[in-house]
Amino acid sequence: MPVFVLATGHGLQVAAQLGLPVVVGGPVLDDPDALDRYRQAFVPSPAQPAPWVGVSADVLVAETAADARRLALPEAWAMAQARTTGTFPALQPVDSIGAMTPAQRRYVEQSRAITGTPAQVADQVGELLERTGATELVASSSTYDRGALAESDAALAELLSRAASPVPG
Repeated sequence: MPVFVLATGHGLQVAAQLGLPVVVGGPVLDDPDALDRYRQAFVPSPAQPAPWVGVSADVLVAETAADARRLALPEAWAMAQARTTGTFPALQPVDSIGAMTPAQRRYVEQSRAITGTPAQVADQVGELLERTGATELVASSSTYDRGALAESDAALAELLSRAASPVPG
């Protein structure tokens, strides 16, 4: 069974030295030099002869960009609360999210979630894979509305299956 390292910072160096594939997300996605250092320092191993990068991202798809951003808000709000209070709360409906402190608002606004219509998400995912040189996307999503989450996941699966299918002609 293959071993993947969910890596940030120093973890990338360790994975390179051990010849392991990595999955990265968060701030590492904004630091192309970190991935270049991983690739340059990579020591081939019997299980992994070449560097391998996957990226992890929260992805939410809806009919409109505003609806998709709204779907992302409960997770972003919970993360903001966790970072400012030390407690990760249960996800809340968007309508029950109250006033935010300036710090919480900054955390919510800094959410790295990929959100939008299917076409917008396809463009954002393509740009992310190109910018990072990643081989795979590990997509996750979370929101309070389970029905909307199922619809988002289905839309993401549809757009990714279209992207993976050969173009007829």
